[in-house]
Amino acid sequence: MANTQELRRKIKSIRSTAKLTKAMQMVAAAKMARATQRAIASRTYAAALTAVIAELAASAELQHPLLVQPIEGSDVLVVLTSNRGLAGALNSQVIRMAVSALTATTKLVVVGRKGQAYFRRFHPDQVIAEFPAADSLPAFTDATALSHLLTTGFLGGTYRTIRIIYPRFQSMLSQVPTTVSLLPIRPNELGETVKTTTGYKFEPNPTQVLDTLLARSIPLRIFQLLIETSASEHSSRMLAMKNATDNAGDIVDELTLTYQGVRQAGITRQIIEIASGAAALGAR
Repeated sequence: MANTQELRRKIKSIRSTAKLTKAMQMVAAAKMARATQRAIASRTYAAALTAVIAELAASAELQHPLLVQPIEGSDVLVVLTSNRGLAGALNSQVIRMAVSALTATTKLVVVGRKGQAYFRRFHPDQVIAEFPAADSLPAFTDATALSHLLTTGFLGGTYRTIRIIYPRFQSMLSQVPTTVSLLPIRPNELGETVKTTTGYKFEPNPTQVLDTLLARSIPLRIFQLLIETSASEHSSRMLAMKNATDNAGDIVDELTLTYQGVRQAGITRQIIEIASGAAALGAR
């Protein structure tokens, strides 16, 4: 059994760790509040945009290269992860879903150092591009370079299909790995809750409006998924740090009880030794 000095050292060390995890929890909570607000707000704008695109693209008279799947080309999987860990099972769940979707011919575009570290080690030949993830809140410029790569490759016939795997933010306690199709754009898959509208008048004409909206919809959709990933990361890290802080408190309580027991046993042993010595002297 550990002595009192070792127990005091362990208790002090765990209390220091609890202070650190508590601080990380508070930082993650502040970032999560801003990220979740942006994620929820962006869904409204994205839904309105996809509603207009759905109506335009559903017209039999309109065709666009982004709506047509090339005959040849590679299937691309874009994996969105975070740069840092300590976020529970968030990154591992996304990576696990990506691995289950991989085939021998699938190409990978990886965002975030956690995903990059994994796929560099286990699937280096399939990684064609890597992008950093935002440490705080994503900016729209974070989506433009990725959007340009994917759109150019798709229009050039290099990529046949493009899917994105990301952690969808549902609540502070729930982040669900989700796969969405980015290209080709399929009007009937633009969103489960999107309802097509009627009565719109498009100027100068529907074809030009569709060209403009589709060109802007790809970086916008990627940006929205980056925001979702950021919100999921910070909420998952906040929850993980809260659990770590609570567990540290429980361990400190258990060690304190053990410390008190060991200390009391030592005091009792000393009393017995003193009483035994006194009795031995009195017997002489």
